[in-house]
Amino acid sequence: MKRITLPDFIWIREPIFCTRNRLHVEMVLPGATAPPPHAPLLVAVSDEYFDCELTVRCEDGGEAGLVLYHTDRTFIAIGLADGELLITASVMGWSNRWRVRDTVASTERVIWSMTRSAEGVSIGYRLDADDNTQWLGCFTLPGTANSISFGPYFSNPGENAVKAVVEAFSYRRRV
Repeated sequence: MKRITLPDFIWIREPIFCTRNRLHVEMVLPGATAPPPHAPLLVAVSDEYFDCELTVRCEDGGEAGLVLYHTDRTFIAIGLADGELLITASVMGWSNRWRVRDTVASTERVIWSMTRSAEGVSIGYRLDADDNTQWLGCFTLPGTANSISFGPYFSNPGENAVKAVVEAFSYRRRV
């Protein structure tokens, strides 16, 4: 499979306003944008083991993070919003959403990491000024043994529109 770059990502539920180039995606999320799976998802598909990192930022009030996606009924999304870690998981339609108070200020630049290996898909994040990734877990989902869809997601539960940005995407095959 060819090396994945940011232009290879496609929208599932594209936001109303979006601009993109090969290194950067910027969008405006209207108020009351639902959380995953109904949120804007920007996904790529890979059938290989890999490490990737990307910066996903959202203005105050918005939620942004990474999603491991199979279908609208089977996915896991982990993001940050207003100092909270938000985890949304669904397996064959049985879904849950957890909120965990976190110490990350919403204004800090967060770099999200994903690693796919034989054990599953690990998701974590680190602050721009930090070298240590905080791994949140290693996940497996039904239907993702041969390939996965993954990428950033965005949500805005507030009333006012917010801007969100994806940038600094890197992807490396694992040997």
